[in-house]
Amino acid sequence: MPGSTIWQAGNNRVMASCRAAAVFVFNHKYEKNVAKLDEMYGDRFRHRQFIMPFGTSPDPRVIAVHESSWRFSGHVAQAGGRLERDEGITHYAFIADDLIVNPRFDETSLLTALDLGRGSGFIKSLTPADTVRYRWPWAGEAAMCIRKFGRGFDWRSELPPASEAQARFEAMGLRFVAPVPRSVDELWFGLIGGARRSLWTHAMGLGVTGRRSDYPILAGYADFFVVPAEALDHFVHYCGVFAAMNVFAEVAVPTALALAVDDLRTELPLGHFFMTPPPRAGELRGVEFWNGQDAEQFADSLGKNPARLAREFPHDWLYAHPVKLSQWH
Repeated sequence: MPGSTIWQAGNNRVMASCRAAAVFVFNHKYEKNVAKLDEMYGDRFRHRQFIMPFGTSPDPRVIAVHESSWRFSGHVAQAGGRLERDEGITHYAFIADDLIVNPRFDETSLLTALDLGRGSGFIKSLTPADTVRYRWPWAGEAAMCIRKFGRGFDWRSELPPASEAQARFEAMGLRFVAPVPRSVDELWFGLIGGARRSLWTHAMGLGVTGRRSDYPILAGYADFFVVPAEALDHFVHYCGVFAAMNVFAEVAVPTALALAVDDLRTELPLGHFFMTPPPRAGELRGVEFWNGQDAEQFADSLGKNPARLAREFPHDWLYAHPVKLSQWH
């Protein structure tokens, strides 16, 4: 059975031979940013590929896909067959094109910092999607998509049985409970906030019935995650299954990863998704700017200068997201 270990930096169990390839996942067609990412990561990751929707670049490292950014698990599925399979690659670090990994980490030290040995994977957070249905409208929509779009093919034969998947996730320490509102705020959000997203998928569908999803699905922050090479094919396949059912990426990717990887590590305690516990002093953690003002303030503090970004990046940040390189000099 899988084991999910809360990640803590500094355990140093990584074999020296472990090495990560960098796979940059674009939400939009920003081909000019390939050169900027090459400059930023070129001396740190010898294997770099770029998954880009509707890309037309002649660069063989740019893999064109044809999928909405809301379903970027489909990006992974379409690109999977073209990812490099060099025998020296033990992990694949999937990095959003507007997420900047701390410049002090390279293809080996990144894995050391995350304490990832062979066969281990990483994602920031994991929680059963049904438990956040009244705080995050994508959860209800994902459940409805499985029910609606799953009629188009035999998806059950492409995934592990639901009972096995739930047992696997519970063995990791995740708890599955009925999707019902647990406060007045959650009820209000389910009826009003969810309705803003899509009335039929949330407020008038599973969102008010208390019925669980037809398959156990997980939610998690998915702009940076690491897949061990031995699990890549299964992960890619599961991503494709969920993309075919139109499931939102931050449900599809975490669920596919947890199904494919036996030793999956997380930064946040299991069950956390929205609220980040206060980090301990000196603790390495990913940093997200949840509003545009914070992102702009960070960019302005460095003069939107890539050289300063490399020199002055906060030591205890695993990454910063988003950083819109198209606006940097």
